[in-house]
Amino acid sequence: LLVLWIAQKKGRLRLRGVVPLFVGLSVLLLAVSPLVVDLIPERFRTIDLSDISSDNTTWERLAQMAVAVEDVQAHPLLGTGTASFHLFYDPDDFPEGFAGDADKPGWISNTPLRILHDTGVIGLVCFLLFLAFLLVAVRASVRSATGQTAGFVTALLVGSALYAITFQATEATMLAFTWIHVGLLAASVSILQEEPPDDPCASA
Repeated sequence: LLVLWIAQKKGRLRLRGVVPLFVGLSVLLLAVSPLVVDLIPERFRTIDLSDISSDNTTWERLAQMAVAVEDVQAHPLLGTGTASFHLFYDPDDFPEGFAGDADKPGWISNTPLRILHDTGVIGLVCFLLFLAFLLVAVRASVRSATGQTAGFVTALLVGSALYAITFQATEATMLAFTWIHVGLLAASVSILQEEPPDDPCASA
């Protein structure tokens, strides 16, 4: 939807390009739906908004985040070190039936909190400044780029926006795919800054 909105705003939305996209998505949903039609209701059956602790997964995440906040309060500036959460988290401290166990080390299911926990306020500010400078550079590059080049950069940016949403409920900055994606985005900006924006694709 974000891509379509950007295309509409720039006057580049073409029905010929949108129809195959929606047809492909519809076929994909029809193919996948039999696999998830029972899984989704089963997953949400245990969730009770009036009692969050009724769902083990939600309870586990909230409990571990509470432990992380306590660690942040103890070491706010520089944090406790990379991947140090399992040193402070002990599932035995929680009631029986808790989803965590000794064979499953704890993890913080929120990227900003995890960065704050491991590297402190200084690390989180550095990370946010990095993202801010990259976003400013991407915005300037998209404005000067045309045609397919602008589409490529916009697609990479939208993918990063998807990460920003999903990483509030999971944590993947320690996995390679996140940084490969950000690296591609930064590389595209660097190329556009060095080459004429009109035909870098044509020259490739």
